[in-house]
Amino acid sequence: MLLSLWCHRHVKQYRCLNGLRIGTVLCLLCVCVTLPPPASAGPHLRVMTYNVAGGSVNQRLPLELMLRQRPDLVLLQEVRGAAHVEWLGQHLGLAYWRFAPYRQQRGGVAILSRWPLGPAHVLPWHNSPEGRLAVAAQVESPAGRFWACSAHLDNPFPRKAFPTLWHKVLVLWREFFTTTQRTQEAQALSAWLLHLGGDDGIIGGDFNSLPLARADRHLRQYFEDALSTHWRQYFTGTYWALRRSPIRPRIDFVYHSPRWQVVEAQVIQHKASDHFPVLAVFSPPVKESEALAPLYDQEPLSGLARHWL
Repeated sequence: MLLSLWCHRHVKQYRCLNGLRIGTVLCLLCVCVTLPPPASAGPHLRVMTYNVAGGSVNQRLPLELMLRQRPDLVLLQEVRGAAHVEWLGQHLGLAYWRFAPYRQQRGGVAILSRWPLGPAHVLPWHNSPEGRLAVAAQVESPAGRFWACSAHLDNPFPRKAFPTLWHKVLVLWREFFTTTQRTQEAQALSAWLLHLGGDDGIIGGDFNSLPLARADRHLRQYFEDALSTHWRQYFTGTYWALRRSPIRPRIDFVYHSPRWQVVEAQVIQHKASDHFPVLAVFSPPVKESEALAPLYDQEPLSGLARHWL
């Protein structure tokens, strides 16, 4: 009888001890799960550039695609207007935006941001047959202040004429080996951003040119192509609506200053527009840089852009 009671007591104590250990482990796990990540890890910045073809597609299709990617910063081309940009921002949860209209046709370029934007600056291309342009603004993000720019360069193909195969070959030769309209626009873009202090920034847009073409080679003297670290994506086409073409050219780019580290980059092959968007996920720099320009004036946090003179 005494032996039985002694055994029962020790078994009970053993069970209590095990229960205490299990409870302690579970509490530690809960603490580990609920603790925030280390400060050095920092949040990632999800950036998307997208030509949404605002005048020719159902705009709910590009919106649904963007919603799935949860971007923090969106650089848009061919948006219908300021009301369209505001509508996209409301649905994407991106409260801050800037818009700049094309000079010779409807629509324009825009920036949508999760964080406050400074005053926008606009760079129209000289001698642009289509009135294309770029818009830039500083972003006040948790990773520090940086410039964001949405650019749209001119189309090398005339819209009214159907390009023949020989014409396409000639255009490609010119893009790689001569100074074209897009080369001049890329040169103007880099000089403009450097003047603003935007050597620390992210640029996205429809460049209407190809990887390793002369415009791309010029910009990569100052910035890096986000897809260059992902070779399977590097030559993945972004414009799929080119008629009778055996290949899909990549004409949409996300460039960035070297201080940003690319975590992920891809072409999202979904036909919501006549372009595929490019998504780049950046890791913020380890050390926050100083302000790139004087603090922006107090003004409404969304609205039209102001031209840069």
